[in-house]
Amino acid sequence: MRFPIGWSLIPLLACVSCVPVRPAPATNAPQADAARPRSAAAAPPAGVTRQDPAGLDPEREEFEAKVRPILENRCSPCHFPGGKMYDRLPFDRPGTIRVLGTDLFTRLHDEEERAVIRAFLGLPDGALPEPP
Repeated sequence: MRFPIGWSLIPLLACVSCVPVRPAPATNAPQADAARPRSAAAAPPAGVTRQDPAGLDPEREEFEAKVRPILENRCSPCHFPGGKMYDRLPFDRPGTIRVLGTDLFTRLHDEEERAVIRAFLGLPDGALPEPP
């Protein structure tokens, strides 16, 4: 007696259904972390700022406490909300100041204010703007 083709596959399907399915092995990331020194594993990736346990961004705190008051004093109202330059260069954002860097010094001439901006940018004391 001959069985249709579909009947001959039933024993094979029964065997396949008994094989446990295992997830793909994890990447080597945990092993790579174990091989690195503890200080390197704890460092954030480039361009990522660290936040303290309270959820406050130290860069933002420094900007709000030290840099923004200088910029508000020298660059208002044009580079702050409602100003004619705000859409192109919003000085109420730390990222804008990081992008501009020492180009801000073309308008900021007070050396104490420049020192605060240099410290925020992570530049050494006395760093001058690069020539055009």
